[in-house]
Amino acid sequence: LLNVGYNMLFRALFLATISPDSIVSKIGAFFVVHVTELVNAMWLYVGPHNALYVVAAAVCAHTFRDYRVFLAATSYLHYFRYIGTYYYRGEVNYGNFKRDVLFYKTIAVTQLVGLYLLNFFDEPVSLPAFVSIAMMIAGYAVSALATKALGMNGTYFGIELGRCEPVWIDAFPYGYVPHPMITGQLFAMAGMLVNTNFFAAFPWLAPIHMLMYTIHMFQEIFDVHAGVGGLTPKDGIKAKEE
Repeated sequence: LLNVGYNMLFRALFLATISPDSIVSKIGAFFVVHVTELVNAMWLYVGPHNALYVVAAAVCAHTFRDYRVFLAATSYLHYFRYIGTYYYRGEVNYGNFKRDVLFYKTIAVTQLVGLYLLNFFDEPVSLPAFVSIAMMIAGYAVSALATKALGMNGTYFGIELGRCEPVWIDAFPYGYVPHPMITGQLFAMAGMLVNTNFFAAFPWLAPIHMLMYTIHMFQEIFDVHAGVGGLTPKDGIKAKEE
């Protein structure tokens, strides 16, 4: 009933603002157009359930007066989506899957790198500090190059979910670095831990990231899944050999 009422109301508003000829109708037209764009962007890039979860995490952190509640609640969700989707495959809403993991990974990496940099600049200039940031930059650069080589669909299980054909990738870092997308990020996070201030402030943050990535990496190496869905990247190797 509420849905019907909502649709009727906004249909009437839409019809009234098709050809605005007064200040009120122009304001209404502006409202219709931009709210529609905003709602579309919300569904496309965030997802209402994801937004509600993040707001709930923020409320909990505020209630307990501890930012670490929000940090822990929003740092690792994308790994569970990776592992679960890779394992179960089958009927997956691929657009929603990519949206969700990109959304949560963006939040997670933004916080991780931001907290690292805040603590990095609090540390005296030293050789370990330079080693730390050099490892971080190098690791994320390798991971970014791997993503570019595979493409977004290849990166986010497009082959495994039957969304794209398996292909042989020759571009660096493939052929030079084993499992470069994950090992690059593991290397970057290991570099972060060289920063003693960062490790002292958040001793659990990067290690849990590394643990989750390692679990998923071994899942991919041994191709652990429920036996349904598309192909695997190994099929690209077979295709080239044939």
